[in-house]
Amino acid sequence: MVRELRKQLGFSRATLEHRAKVGTDYLKHLEGGRHPSVEATRFRRVVQVLQQAAARGQVSAQLS
Repeated sequence: MVRELRKQLGFSRATLEHRAKVGTDYLKHLEGGRHPSVEATRFRRVVQVLQQAAARGQVSAQLS
């Protein structure tokens, strides 16, 4: 889900990681399912960045 929304918004992994203030390769591991224990704080920041971009009208899909 994160990968699809990120691509729909036109964000690179690096851009989203920077905006969400998570480490390098965080999304690579998260999107690949190789992140065994997803820290809620980091994941929440990623989702918030995606929601903010959607609210600005950068994507037609509604995030819930």
